[in-house]
Amino acid sequence: MVVALKPLHDRARIKRVVVSTYQSVSGAGKEGMDELWDQTKGMYVPGQEKEPKKFQKQIAFNVIPQIDVFMEDGATKEEWKMVAETKKIMDKSIKVTATCVRVPVFVGHSESINIEFEDFLDEDEAPRHSARGARRHGDRQARARRLHHPRPNAWGNTPPMSAASARTARSRTA
Repeated sequence: MVVALKPLHDRARIKRVVVSTYQSVSGAGKEGMDELWDQTKGMYVPGQEKEPKKFQKQIAFNVIPQIDVFMEDGATKEEWKMVAETKKIMDKSIKVTATCVRVPVFVGHSESINIEFEDFLDEDEAPRHSARGARRHGDRQARARRLHHPRPNAWGNTPPMSAASARTARSRTA
């Protein structure tokens, strides 16, 4: 979450973050995945019903609004970690509210994030690493590189540049 929020916070100060996480059973390890599998089978095969061991309640066809143990303030330890780590990495003044829920999915966590901004920075303070910032600062070559040479994707590949894009990039930097 903070990887996505940090550039936004640099451009426009974040005042408040409300996050809900939907975490798969893989976060509880092999035992969690096995429990979901066994309970799901038990719903369809008479005599193979399984009681919860890893989770507080049945996870198959259920959502459990508790990940880890409850703390004195009523939040779970996972929710506390979301708040503490966000403040530690980004800014202690940001107000963070977190709700963490375990969902009956084998792999793949997801998040829903609502952000409230404090104020926007002046146009002169735009970072140079953005195409807009490069244009404001007169760095046409940096802007052209940014627009026509995309960053590698998650697999380390860059999309191929068309001949038209290459001509446009050369003409803009000339």
